[in-house]
Amino acid sequence: MKQTLTNIRPISVSIVGYILNTAKNWRTPIKDFHLKIEKNEKAKLGLCFDHKLTKTSETQYETHIKNFIPKRNLKVYYFQ
Repeated sequence: MKQTLTNIRPISVSIVGYILNTAKNWRTPIKDFHLKIEKNEKAKLGLCFDHKLTKTSETQYETHIKNFIPKRNLKVYYFQ
């Protein structure tokens, strides 16, 4: 059976990268790491990050990590 897709809208993706991996070269962990991500109300958010984010408002997500040692760089994906 053949299906026809209707009402398809294109998706726009913006990717923002943050270099955190350099921290591996530091002698100590990042003592007080605070990440705040803001998006517009219509966008969907996706990211590659090993820690939990807390939704603090309709448009903001945050995390606060003590003695943070990043395993990889951070990538944030905004889907419109």
